[in-house]
Amino acid sequence: MSFGNHYYFPVSTTSFPKWIDRIMTSNINGSLPQSANVVVIGSGFAGTAVSYYLQNEIAGDQSIVMLEARAAVSGATSRNSGLIKPEYHRNHGEYVDKFGSKVAGQLVNFEVDNMKELARILTLDSDLNEKADFQERIHLDAYSNPRSSETAINDFYAFMENEEVSVDLKRKVQILFGDLAKQLSNVPTTPFVIHYPNGSVNSYDFVTAMLTRAIQKGLALYTNTLVEEVQQLDSGVWKVSTSRGELFADKVVFTTNAYTQGLLPEFSKSIIPIRGVSSQVNVRNTGNEHSLSIGSDIYVPQSKNLLYSSLGELEKQTNFMANYNTVDDSTVSSQSLEYLQKNLGKVNSLATATATSSSSGIMAYTDDHFPYVGQLSELGKLNAYILAGCNCSGLSRMLLCAKELAKSVALGSELSDRVPAPYKVTRERMGLVDKLMQSVLNEREIRETRARL
Repeated sequence: MSFGNHYYFPVSTTSFPKWIDRIMTSNINGSLPQSANVVVIGSGFAGTAVSYYLQNEIAGDQSIVMLEARAAVSGATSRNSGLIKPEYHRNHGEYVDKFGSKVAGQLVNFEVDNMKELARILTLDSDLNEKADFQERIHLDAYSNPRSSETAINDFYAFMENEEVSVDLKRKVQILFGDLAKQLSNVPTTPFVIHYPNGSVNSYDFVTAMLTRAIQKGLALYTNTLVEEVQQLDSGVWKVSTSRGELFADKVVFTTNAYTQGLLPEFSKSIIPIRGVSSQVNVRNTGNEHSLSIGSDIYVPQSKNLLYSSLGELEKQTNFMANYNTVDDSTVSSQSLEYLQKNLGKVNSLATATATSSSSGIMAYTDDHFPYVGQLSELGKLNAYILAGCNCSGLSRMLLCAKELAKSVALGSELSDRVPAPYKVTRERMGLVDKLMQSVLNEREIRETRARL
């Protein structure tokens, strides 16, 4: 069966971040090889991490080809905040109700283990460690409306009551109220903050360093090579048609994130591309050294400035339809820039700050908050795998997902139970309605009704 939807292919030009001063150019020129053991589609964090583990630790004797439609690491990975922000308490009440305490606890513990895996590979590779520039941080979740505040309180206490979560972690996740919360966060309207450990990396330099290491171990990277169609032949071999010709592979790995439904239309209701904005903000003093989130807006202090990422249009319904279900990251809309500048004023120390450069990026959101990880055999595709749907939580989840998926690819085995069950690909999960869109439309209808009253 063949498949492909050109609407969801990457656009040819992208609003590459101006704050990145070193662009990776390494790639192989010339014709594609006729065949490979494994083809990885996409060079973002997911594809790079899978290739890194395949080449560096698991299957170095296999021929692995990576195909990238544009320049290497030129999608959302190149412009995200670099914040490793585990969910921990977020949505925990919902997860307990839906999956039970044990699975909800596993979701938390997997993110703890993901951070440990990051520490492990940085310890083993000094160059990777230098490029990553990992910083331990304290993160603050602040709140700007009563509805989100109430949900956060319920989730926090569900997290604290879950015996599957370690006592040590619970001690590190704290809630602070009143003036102390306002002073610590510099957000005068927040009734409280939830305070917990996280970290950050220089996302672009970290991922390109991982990709470089995989290339040194034998990965063949072909940039400016758009995958147009993927077809499994009767023999079971995969035929991969690209803008530079065809090649045949024993196995194919879709690390296509927001662009997934371009090649896998089965995910059209499950992985939705949404355009967000990242901006560099020149400011002498951010008010504190903590990273901060207010709803969908994330503020990350850096050495000389601040990196601000926003999906606020989604939360506030501002210009939502223009940013929903689009893969065009070539421009930043004027409405998005206006929203961004206005929301800097939510933080006292940023009230007079201005964004000096901005770039749009296409994020992949799933209807249940979780990435899709594993084999596609339930969809009738043998020796095909997926790692996509980061939900803006790629750095806090995807490294360990990539390691476990690489084992599955190399060994031809089932995905390990170490990966939480809600992450895995099942027909039941694929049948979910597009709850993300529906929730936004329901919220809009409620607001319009209240306005009329």
